[in-house]
Amino acid sequence: MQTRKLYYEDPFQKGFATTVVSCDAVKGGYAVVLAETAFYPEGGGQPYDTGVLGEANVLEVHEKNGVITHLCDKPFEVGKSVSGKIDWARRFDHMQQHSGEHICSGLICARFHCDNVGFHMGADVVTIDFNADMPGIEKEVERIMNLWIEAGVTIFRIDNPHTKPVRFWQDVIAAVTKKHPEILFLAEAFTRPGMMRALSYVGFTQSHCYFPWRNTKDELEEYLPVTNGDDGYYQHNTFWPTTPDILTGVAGHCVRAVLAAMGSPSWGIYNGYELIEDKQRPGFEEQIDNEKYEVKVRDWSKAKQYGVAEMLTALNKIRRAHPAALSYHNLTVLPTSDPNILAFARHTPAELTGTGQADTLIVVVNLDGHNAHQSMIHLELSELGLPTDRPLNVRDELTGREFQWGWDNYVSLAPWADVAHILSVQ
Repeated sequence: MQTRKLYYEDPFQKGFATTVVSCDAVKGGYAVVLAETAFYPEGGGQPYDTGVLGEANVLEVHEKNGVITHLCDKPFEVGKSVSGKIDWARRFDHMQQHSGEHICSGLICARFHCDNVGFHMGADVVTIDFNADMPGIEKEVERIMNLWIEAGVTIFRIDNPHTKPVRFWQDVIAAVTKKHPEILFLAEAFTRPGMMRALSYVGFTQSHCYFPWRNTKDELEEYLPVTNGDDGYYQHNTFWPTTPDILTGVAGHCVRAVLAAMGSPSWGIYNGYELIEDKQRPGFEEQIDNEKYEVKVRDWSKAKQYGVAEMLTALNKIRRAHPAALSYHNLTVLPTSDPNILAFARHTPAELTGTGQADTLIVVVNLDGHNAHQSMIHLELSELGLPTDRPLNVRDELTGREFQWGWDNYVSLAPWADVAHILSVQ
């Protein structure tokens, strides 16, 4: 008996009740057949749905000869009534990607008189194969970009450019910037270092990067000099604490904001960060119910109770006032005596600030969002271009308090008081 396919009757149905027709032990779990189902099986280029069936997790869904089989991690009694609920975020994402594939395919095939010879729907992107010539596609992309440029657009954000040939972007960016050198290209590419470097070489101005996954002191001490070292001459990493696609589950919104704003000249904040939106979609490193899947209506009056908005305002004010925060080539990691205390300095000499005065910032962050920590911070004053014959007068740009620093300095940071110091040398 063939399975009744509820997903064809109502593609927006999220839950259903049915009867178990059969249940057999198989490799990896139990093959369960139902009288009807809202779980979409793998097919037509679209991945299968997942979700829950009773108390069992639905791991895979497949169809053969009209019968749909659900691979579950628990068995069921035949003839038993059971309710199912699909993972709607996954289903809706697949629906959007599949619809987008048909729309893009139709437009491209009509424009270039070619055929869609295959496509693959992944977790993040859809790739489509056409039997058309690359130069023609490049010229059409350039034409469309020029339309937007004529309308006043000066920045293009490219989603997952690493899924297209690098030569394609090299040709398109070269053609566009030859006529419009002011145009910026931003790469949203969380991929292998070699590919990110190649995208930078061919003209992408800025790039998303691995910052969301660099959370421990050792990871950050290794990654900050990479972003702010020789790689910074061609690859301009933008630090985002979170994005619609990335929520690593690390606590401390203010701490991560300080690290992003002070750790890279280019940083960004995703909508809703001020409201501590930190609930992950089960099984994924992304925010549940995010703006990829629904229109978000937020109560911004609640932001005041968290203090994150005030921190973001303060960080932007500091960045505007200090040239040292805006260079990819002036960061020095500072030795600390506590594994939870990270410290680094940014020093820009007077001839490069544009103000005629040297600018030095010293950033100290407590990476532990639950406990207070104390540490000694060592400064090699001469290497940082700082005076060695007198104490340094420093001002905490977050609180306005003033201190005197020297070669070795004691700090104490508690998450309920000061999550960080951003000290400017006076």
